[in-house]
Amino acid sequence: MVMNRLWVLPLGMAAAFGWHLALRAHGAGLPLLSDEGEYAYAARVWSEGGLPYRDVFNQKPPMTFVVYRLSAALSSSPAAPRRAAALAVLLTGLALLLLTPKRWSPAARLAAPLAYFVLSTAPVGDFGFAANTEVFAAAFTAWAVWAASRAAPRWALVSGLLAGAALMTKQTALWPALAACVLAVWRGSGRWEPRSAGAFLAGVAAVPAFWLSYFWARGGLGFFWDCVVAGNMRYASLADWSAAVEQARFFVFDLAPAFLMSSWPAWALAALGLKGLEARWENRGELTAVLWLAGGLLAAATGLLLFPHYFLQAAPPLCLAAAYGVERLGSGKRRWAALAALALLPAAARADFYFGKSREAVAKDLLYPSPLLETEYLGAWLRERTSPSDSIWVFGSEPALYVYAGRRAATRHDFVYPLTMFPRSAEPLRAELEALRAAKPAYVVYVNQPISTLIGSRLGLEFRDAVREWLAEGYRLEGYVFVPREPAPGAFIPAAVPDWRVLNRLYVFKRR
Repeated sequence: MVMNRLWVLPLGMAAAFGWHLALRAHGAGLPLLSDEGEYAYAARVWSEGGLPYRDVFNQKPPMTFVVYRLSAALSSSPAAPRRAAALAVLLTGLALLLLTPKRWSPAARLAAPLAYFVLSTAPVGDFGFAANTEVFAAAFTAWAVWAASRAAPRWALVSGLLAGAALMTKQTALWPALAACVLAVWRGSGRWEPRSAGAFLAGVAAVPAFWLSYFWARGGLGFFWDCVVAGNMRYASLADWSAAVEQARFFVFDLAPAFLMSSWPAWALAALGLKGLEARWENRGELTAVLWLAGGLLAAATGLLLFPHYFLQAAPPLCLAAAYGVERLGSGKRRWAALAALALLPAAARADFYFGKSREAVAKDLLYPSPLLETEYLGAWLRERTSPSDSIWVFGSEPALYVYAGRRAATRHDFVYPLTMFPRSAEPLRAELEALRAAKPAYVVYVNQPISTLIGSRLGLEFRDAVREWLAEGYRLEGYVFVPREPAPGAFIPAAVPDWRVLNRLYVFKRR
């Protein structure tokens, strides 16, 4: 009987992760998203001897670029990082398994990883399949929390190192890292462990210190600071009260209902698990779930720009709380029934996405009007018409075009919203135009779509107009690719004059 029980967990984990891969397949063949394109392009520039931030603008810390570089070294497929994302989900699930008490029933111990394996595939915008920073930050954080739970100074150091790695993956991992810090140094009954606090802080500082040293040694420390710290703070401070109200409306009426279709079993069980507010300071298990969940939700809400993938950092602690609910069900049959509900009900609720819709239909239904399919098509079109020495430039937020075309950007900006949305002054805009005139890109793709160009300032409007004047001086319009609402094969439509009033067109200009 003991041997049979020992086999339940590894076999259950294998089956649960296999189910994750089956559900994750709904997005496996989708073209790269905007974020994935920028990480893949930055990793390529880095691997070719360039330097992130100095040679390619990006606001994210460098750990995700490392993952993308490793993925590219193992496979030339642009989608290779999504396999790394699946591995990150598996590692997060293993940490969740280890965070459950060994005395629990097998069903309750499997509940946390299984719930995460299913919930992390939810077909809500870009949440359930992309290799975004959050999926890697969540893995680092999960293991930081596990190390913090070991309640020893040496493990506090390990927890700090992992929390530092999470911070160097996504800045908003600060909030879950604070939860790990509390867990590492608290001993209950009013006792704090100073040595653990010092070890954690030393660990959490070591990873950023390494990267600061690296970019200082390569002459890029100023660029690193301007992008990852100053630039990110400008981005996070964009939302005013009107924008916050609009984001709240979007969350309540659009995002939350879509998430609940896939996550309501986990939320229901989490409510049961934390029933009676028993997450007291002495109850470390439930305290872990509460503090971590609060940190994950704060990470998602920072900046009040509530994109779906931001909420992935809150998914692991939610699933851990749900495991407490499964254990509280008492009888074995109820626990196994709850486990089946966590696995099957979300998939049944979105079966059309998981098992029915075509690749093209999934892309449109999840992310329209983002030009995913059109970017993939146009990237191949540009590759055929340019040489490796040619550069191209995109006025928009489609850095995946550089990946699919296999060409370098004419400037360090592989997407333009830092110039159109929150430029710090007119100087970077003048510098960008000067760099474009000097580089003379062979082709320019002008994405006539507000969610791509993200013009949110007077300076951004002036920059847009200056780009149009520059194009009129030295480029001719070849045609455009239209972004339809319904799935349709990519098609290049010849045109001689752009009609700026018509949206959802990717205009292609060729240098005269």
